[in-house]
Amino acid sequence: MSNDTDISTLNSLIKTTLDSVKGFEDAAEDSEGRFTSLFAGFASDRRAVVSRLQEEVRRLGGNPEDDSSLLAAAHRTFMNLKQLVVSRDEKAIVEEVERG
Repeated sequence: MSNDTDISTLNSLIKTTLDSVKGFEDAAEDSEGRFTSLFAGFASDRRAVVSRLQEEVRRLGGNPEDDSSLLAAAHRTFMNLKQLVVSRDEKAIVEEVERG
């Protein structure tokens, strides 16, 4: 594989992983009780993965992605809107995180 192909593939993984970081951060913020630290931990783990992927893109001479996708932003907006309706119901939050 060429560096360009590797960089493109890694940047796609970075974008997807950033999507999950934002989703788990939102879920941690919207949840109460036992799920808050679980979701925050997932977000932290994924941030570490993003950092390693970005380092590899730089090593290959590329510019790493640093933003999540538009689709993820739309999903987070829907999740926030849904939370207004369901009044921060933990079961609904977990179901929405699983769906996302």
